[in-house]
Amino acid sequence: MSKLTHLPLTISGFSLIELITSLSIASILLTIGIPSFQTLTQSSQMTGAVNTIVSHLNLARSEAVKRGIDVVLCPSDDGVDCTSTMVWDKDIILFTDKNGNRHVDPEEELIRHINLNPESIRITTTTGRRRAVYDLRGFSMGNNVSFTFCDTRNRVDPKAVIVSNTGRARISYTNSNGGSLDCNYN
Repeated sequence: MSKLTHLPLTISGFSLIELITSLSIASILLTIGIPSFQTLTQSSQMTGAVNTIVSHLNLARSEAVKRGIDVVLCPSDDGVDCTSTMVWDKDIILFTDKNGNRHVDPEEELIRHINLNPESIRITTTTGRRRAVYDLRGFSMGNNVSFTFCDTRNRVDPKAVIVSNTGRARISYTNSNGGSLDCNYN
């Protein structure tokens, strides 16, 4: 007689009810967890975009003081010259501006080309402000400029980076006069 005939005939496993219960619990947890994870991801992208702009504003300010010349930070379509838009969510360039014309000329140095391209984050500046310009003292020329960061999917609250005339950049959850940030896309 073979040894196989003496094995117990019980088979352990999941019953259909246990399997359905486990799948139900798993689906409920996924339904709750996925939107939270998407919000976390979007918040991380927003923070990354804000930090990139702030660090490059600070770099522009320090380069202007170090070089003793105006330095310009602006949006760019081609990585070579500024665009005339107030939307900053693609490429950005940082360059010296010896002649004060706010355009990159052959004798001026392109300090940095930044490919921002944040997914579903729209970055705009104050109406009329297409460039951030720092003078040799590190002051931001012109009026205060505000960068507004909006989530196009409306998962996270908007943020702003406000640059004062002294050149200092600060992060805010309101606009410069304390009102709500405007994320209406015209």
